Amino acid sequence: MQRANMTRRVREMLARCGFFVSQEYGLRGVSFDVICRRDNVLIVVKVLVNIDGFGKANAAEMKMLARLLKGSPVVVGERCGAGPLAEGIVYLRHDVPILTFDTMKEYLEEGVPPFIFAAPGGLYARIDPDVIRKARQERGLSLGALADIAGVSRKAIQMYELGTMSATLPVIDRLERYLGEPIVIPLNPFSQGERGEPAGAPGAASGDEPDRFRAGVFQKLAGLGYTVIPTRRSPFDAISESNVRATVLLTGLGTANKACLQKARVMANISSITEKEGVIFIDRHISRENIGGTPVICRDELRHISDEDRMVRLIRERRS
Repeated sequence: MQRANMTRRVREMLARCGFFVSQEYGLRGVSFDVICRRDNVLIVVKVLVNIDGFGKANAAEMKMLARLLKGSPVVVGERCGAGPLAEGIVYLRHDVPILTFDTMKEYLEEGVPPFIFAAPGGLYARIDPDVIRKARQERGLSLGALADIAGVSRKAIQMYELGTMSATLPVIDRLERYLGEPIVIPLNPFSQGERGEPAGAPGAASGDEPDRFRAGVFQKLAGLGYTVIPTRRSPFDAISESNVRATVLLTGLGTANKACLQKARVMANISSITEKEGVIFIDRHISRENIGGTPVICRDELRHISDEDRMVRLIRERRS
């Protein structure tokens, strides 16, 4: 219940901040809890009470989704095994930023950015390279002299001025006390995430019908010019990235049943939030052209689609 309440608070806060927020899915084992968008900012959010439960596979899928959707992954957490997370600090697990609810709220609602991030060895902040270079030159200090004041090497000062190295808080405190001005720059926890490795790959057919259908759909999409990246912890089965159009297709597989209807409704909502096309490929013919707002293409129809343009037109026709 505690995580459910946290997720509700996160959703409400994002909505107050002007984000279009995805619906509650009620699905178990999904790598994210919320997808939201405000103008060109898209965030893939996971909510956890204890961030120790955030594993490498979950992080890889979140990063992959964020990259393909041109967004950023973030975890909202409350504590870890060592105790409560501190406010105003950006933590990292598997290269995914982690914030407390209040840190995220301050940034989005009040425009107060975090300045400090946790990394092996302690707490750090980014130094503004232009400010520290100008301050040193105005005082006629050499790299070595400022290094002595900061208690670091000459090379470290040089890297601060190049913007390629962050500094520990004690170092920053010594520099700011001597220079008499702030030298740190704020962090943007929603800067676009790095590319994540695909969370899985289409396996070889094992002889069972669902696997053959899955492999056949992915093979056909590849033949039409898509790079198909399977997902394991998402409401859809893959994300297909066009090699020609540089567009993304949320890709679902299913049979016309209750589970497929739920998947289709979730996919329609995510398609709307992310402004990406979505489609479900069905293993047999049905009379409906969309399910829950998501276009449907049956196996036989897919076999007769000869190019990407034809498939995209069909998807758009059936979406309306």
